[in-house]
Amino acid sequence: MQGETGTTSGSTGGMGEKLSHVAEQAREQGSSLAGQATERVRGLVGQQIASSADLVGEIARAAHDLAGQLENSTPQIARMMHSAAGSAESFSNDMRDKSLDELMELTSDFARKQPALFIGAAMTAGFVLARFVKASAAGTSNRSHVSSQADMESTSRQSPGYPSRSTSTSQFHDA
Repeated sequence: MQGETGTTSGSTGGMGEKLSHVAEQAREQGSSLAGQATERVRGLVGQQIASSADLVGEIARAAHDLAGQLENSTPQIARMMHSAAGSAESFSNDMRDKSLDELMELTSDFARKQPALFIGAAMTAGFVLARFVKASAAGTSNRSHVSSQADMESTSRQSPGYPSRSTSTSQFHDA
């Protein structure tokens, strides 16, 4: 019986080593996957930062254009707008050259130094986003409206005149 116990102990030790090896491989693969996921997220964040920098740059150019139009009628406001637009351009350029942590700190500093511009930029971004969402929804609604009009036109061609209420109600029940 001692031989059997010794054999069992030996095989258990071998199993322990195998389990240890499998666990180590799993840790290595998990670490590798985590690294890949982190790099992918950083890449996506980098793309979003570049897009945001472009948007801020466009807003700054628009502010400069508007300030140029105001220079003759209200030069004080035009100077303030040019100054704010210059700060926005600087912020846009900084966004391209900084890490995520540096950008968070830069945004906080920008909000403290230029609170009116920061709030204005946030409101403008919200307005642009709302317009985009509204336009997207309107585009979808218009496509379904056009489809409904085409259906009504084909129905009107099939029967003379528009159907009466009772006829249209019965059409829904028959379908």
